[in-house]
Amino acid sequence: MFKKYRESFQSGSRIYKSTASISVLSPFLMLLGISMFKYEIIGESVNLILLLSVFLSILTFLFLIFLLLKKTRSILVYFFFALSTFFLIPIMDKNEEFYKISNELSSPTSEDQITFSGELLRGGSIAINGRQSELTENKWKASFPLILGENLFQLSFKTSSGHEKFKQTIKIERITPEELALRKQKEAEELLAKKRKAEDERERTEQLTKQENESKEKAELVRNCELHPGKVLKILKWNFVKDDLYQTAYFNVLVENTCPFTMKDFGFHVTYTARSGTVMEGGWETVYEKLDSGQKKWMKFSNNVWREQSNSASLEIYSASKF
Repeated sequence: MFKKYRESFQSGSRIYKSTASISVLSPFLMLLGISMFKYEIIGESVNLILLLSVFLSILTFLFLIFLLLKKTRSILVYFFFALSTFFLIPIMDKNEEFYKISNELSSPTSEDQITFSGELLRGGSIAINGRQSELTENKWKASFPLILGENLFQLSFKTSSGHEKFKQTIKIERITPEELALRKQKEAEELLAKKRKAEDERERTEQLTKQENESKEKAELVRNCELHPGKVLKILKWNFVKDDLYQTAYFNVLVENTCPFTMKDFGFHVTYTARSGTVMEGGWETVYEKLDSGQKKWMKFSNNVWREQSNSASLEIYSASKF
């Protein structure tokens, strides 16, 4: 593999050689900068090294994309070199690993003084606006007066060797108590307006969902009314009187039209059950009447397939037509 990349580097174009070189240089500079920052070899100049490393890594990606479009081989390892630069960033020293800071006030405030306090985790010292903080063991504290308007505080952390490792800018705005009350009132009103807007949006979404579901249900109802009316039309009550002499049963059926349009010509399917439990076919009977949407109506018909051995009957609607 190494031989393949070496041959590609020797015979490659100028942009290929440049890409290979800066892809290796980028993580090297990042490691160099992190080491210098960690061991306090140089001051703020380390930031230039770190920025240069990131810039070279981005430049490498651009060159690699160009080479990829030209279908150049043997470039995968350079992608990893360039990518490794960004993987190295998390191992840099962070200020929260060296000191903690807090203040009792939040910006904006109407107080005329602020106190910063915290803890030194690895020794060193804290200075704010050039003034050293009070130190008790590893606890530090510094108080400052506040003027009306914006107050800037430049925090500087120095290691035990006196090297300035971290800088931090803190902005605190001081306003009058009246203005603070007005701002809090405005914030409360804005928060309430956001809650109302969110509630209105939720209700609107629910309403749209409800309307969409109702539309779907209505469409399904219409489809069933046209194709499967027996699933939709309701038999609320029914009874029958049997005539053994003429082997006829007389039915009275209360039907409700739950379809959104008028229905007509209601077909009923009749079955009988013998004392033994055997179900016997009774046939189909049609009532040629119409029934408006939502209307309930008693319908009468007779069925002459009644058998003397029949003990009970069952009834269902099997057909109907749109008027």
